[in-house]
Amino acid sequence: MRRHAGWIALHAGIAGGGDVILIPEVAWTYDGICRQIAARDAVGKNFTLIVVAEGAQLPEGDHVLQEAPPAQGQVRLGGIGYRLAAEIEQRLERECRVVVLGHLQRGGGPTPFDRVLATQFAVHAVQLMRDGEYGKMVTYRPPRIESVWLSDAIAKLSRVDPDGPEVRTARSLGISLGDEGSIPDAVPVVRPAPYQSNASSGIRGHVGPAILSSDGVSLNPLPVTTQTIVASGETCS
Repeated sequence: MRRHAGWIALHAGIAGGGDVILIPEVAWTYDGICRQIAARDAVGKNFTLIVVAEGAQLPEGDHVLQEAPPAQGQVRLGGIGYRLAAEIEQRLERECRVVVLGHLQRGGGPTPFDRVLATQFAVHAVQLMRDGEYGKMVTYRPPRIESVWLSDAIAKLSRVDPDGPEVRTARSLGISLGDEGSIPDAVPVVRPAPYQSNASSGIRGHVGPAILSSDGVSLNPLPVTTQTIVASGETCS
C-alpha cells in the first residue's frame, strides 16, 4: 500500500482535501508544485496542502532515505517531506510546515462497514482453517468474500494506474499530481478551503500552504498570510 505504491497517499489526499498529491507512479517536478501553489494564490486561496508518499521519487529519480542503505534488506525511506518543504521555501520564499503522520494515518474509529467487513473476514478465515485450506488469504471482491493463494497475492506489486479512475478523479477535482498535465484548463474547479479552528486560543480561520509528512511534526499551525503544509505517508519507528 505504501513505499513503492501510492494508494494510501492518493486516497488520503482525495478524502482529506489535498491540493497536491505526490505518488511513486507519477513523475513530478518542483515547477509543477509551484505552479499549483501560484494558481491557488491567484484566486485568493492562500494555503496549499501537499500530500506526499514516502516512496515518491525526487525529480532527479532518487528516493529520500532515513539512513544509509544496509548491506542487505530493504532501505529505510523517510524525509521527503522535509526535502520538499525546504525546496518550496527556497523557491517561493514562504513558510512551509511539515507534519509526519506515521501510524496516525492508520487510526480512527471503525465505521459500520469496517465492522461488518472484518466480521466477514474472520468467519471466512475460520472456514478456511476448518477445511484445511492453508496458505491462503481472505479477500474482498465486491460483493463476495473470497480467498486467494498468498503466493498469487504477492506475486505482483499492485501499483496505482496513472490513468486509472482514482487519478482521473483527483485531476478532475483540480488536484495536482506535480506533473505537467495536472490542471486541465477545461475543467472549472471550485473547492472550499479547509477551515482551521483553535478553540483554546479563540483563533478561527484559514491556514496557508503546508506539507504533511510522516517524518515531521506540526500539528497546530497558526493562521498566517500564506502557508504550505506537506503531509507524507511515511511511518515512524
